[in-house]
Amino acid sequence: MFKRFFSIFDQGRSEGKHFGGQLYVSLKGKVIFDAPLGIDGEGAPLKQNIKFPWLSSGKPLTAVAIGHLLDEKLVRLDWPVRKVIPEFSSTKKDSILISNLLTHTACLRGADKVPDTLDWQQTIAEICQVDVDADCEVGYTGGYHVSGTWFLLGEIVARISSVPLPEFLSNQVFKPARMTGTSLGMSRESYKAHAKELATMYVTANGEVSPHPLLNTEDHIISVRPGSNVRGPISDLGRFYENLMGLNGSPVMKERTIRQFTSRQRIGLVDQTFRKKMDWGYGFIINSAHLIEGEMPYGYGKYATRNTFGHSGAQSSTGFCDPEHELVVTWVLNGMCGELAHSRRAHALNTALYEDLGLESKVQAPPEIDKSTEQVG
Repeated sequence: MFKRFFSIFDQGRSEGKHFGGQLYVSLKGKVIFDAPLGIDGEGAPLKQNIKFPWLSSGKPLTAVAIGHLLDEKLVRLDWPVRKVIPEFSSTKKDSILISNLLTHTACLRGADKVPDTLDWQQTIAEICQVDVDADCEVGYTGGYHVSGTWFLLGEIVARISSVPLPEFLSNQVFKPARMTGTSLGMSRESYKAHAKELATMYVTANGEVSPHPLLNTEDHIISVRPGSNVRGPISDLGRFYENLMGLNGSPVMKERTIRQFTSRQRIGLVDQTFRKKMDWGYGFIINSAHLIEGEMPYGYGKYATRNTFGHSGAQSSTGFCDPEHELVVTWVLNGMCGELAHSRRAHALNTALYEDLGLESKVQAPPEIDKSTEQVG
């Protein structure tokens, strides 16, 4: 099984793109594969439950936290952000809605420049001082937000629930979805007790191999960064997507809210970060391969059906669900080989999984072409 996938994985190892990783695949609620792949950077076989950073693959968890509050009628997506965070206010920012944060139409890419070294409250204070991007119309201009708006979403969850975001996620998302090895950040004591269970990430671009200068540091690992620092075995991310399909655990959101969050809410806009047309749900990237020429940035492969939804992590991981097939795929690799090389690697791996499972589409609609071909790092 997965002959094509492992051929591409092994080729990547031989080219120095990665050493190992983890793969989780389930089909119609049945686990098809759940195992570590290859080795760590020291040559030791990777363990089943080693915890990898998911980077942006973890973003949908905070989105679902908002969805949970929506189900409890504690928040509305059409609320302005300043309703919950009063200090987030200026003439230009007063029109920014919670929904804009979730669809990357808040025009706040400048908030991604807030330093990584600040604590949570300092970060929120700094983001509240950032004004909207120049030549950007709130609600009508798409531009992927790497980190800043995700702090705002986390702060909204914390202020409305009176529970810090990591604790809220643990109780309302991780436990119901049976994600037993996952956390957003961690205490320094927990880090020291479980450091050997944490995977090391490597930079493997341009023929060089070295531990990532930030992702493996203690200060980063313990930090609470909702846009980039969820960690766990990648099988837990698979369980999260199974939960959204009603195939695992207690529902983390009501069915109608799941449909709302994982369906197209932002349609056909060129993303100013990726410079491609990309459709978005609330916190989820919806398959947009039909909108562009070439490979979709952080996409789901050649054969993913139109309503496939998920999110991927920088140069390292992916998580998605193809509802037409009831297919869940999550994987992570320990080598970050550069944006373009990873984009090709991810496209090939995801395409191979469909071929290995015999899920290739027989008929594909001709793509609606976006002539922009620039890749974004």
